[in-house]
Amino acid sequence: MKQQSREMFNPRSGVWAAVLVLIFFVSATAVRAARPLSQLVDQKAGIYLESTELDRHIRQFLHSPLATRFKETEVFRNWLQSQDVSNLKQGLQQLETLTEQPLLPLLSDLFGESVGLAVFNNGPKQAPSVLLLTTVKDPEKTQSLFQQWFQKTGMQATAAKYLEIPFYSASPQSTDAAKAAPIVYYCFFDRTLIISESEPLLQSSITLAVNLERRQQPLQDQNCLYNLKMYQRARAVLAPEVTGSGFCTPRAWDVHMKRPRY
Repeated sequence: MKQQSREMFNPRSGVWAAVLVLIFFVSATAVRAARPLSQLVDQKAGIYLESTELDRHIRQFLHSPLATRFKETEVFRNWLQSQDVSNLKQGLQQLETLTEQPLLPLLSDLFGESVGLAVFNNGPKQAPSVLLLTTVKDPEKTQSLFQQWFQKTGMQATAAKYLEIPFYSASPQSTDAAKAAPIVYYCFFDRTLIISESEPLLQSSITLAVNLERRQQPLQDQNCLYNLKMYQRARAVLAPEVTGSGFCTPRAWDVHMKRPRY
């Protein structure tokens, strides 16, 4: 159980890899989120991906000529035989076993309406931080699912509050497992689930959500990614029916760039 707990909450484990991959390939409905999730993401995000209505569009893509040709390439065939795919399959099996639920309906409940993934640069000596936001169908059901998951994997969720909003820190109860797995912070704000291994990042999203909900600041005055001029210009060129987008702030990664030698 200790080993299983360590693998389940290691962000590099097969389970988390499975979740991060599949959230961009599974959707149960074609309902748009009432509020863009980018309104809850700090402007310092270096990469941001947001998707809605994935079920309909991913089926179209998988049957497209582009996808068909890619499946015939040697790169794709080699990838199918790689350790990454093996870890992914193992992670999916673990998710189904631990939750005792079929995988696709489970992921649809969690990520079926909209999902956003933000990556923040922490400098050259630290790994980037990740912030995951999703509009869940039933927050109470999801919270109950988390509690069952933690109980089976030997995790402990500790409650706290920030700006009067409850949030939780999940960590292994075992000391040995805690050394290998970071603390994961999460909270529910209405139907928005926010998850990060960085407590300040989680709190920054809570701050934005509270300011919007309580109207302490007009939306246009918020320091959120949604208001970033560069982000707005990029979104403006997309067609209205686009339901998936990716955004990168190149200057956020300057510290990782090396000057060319002439």
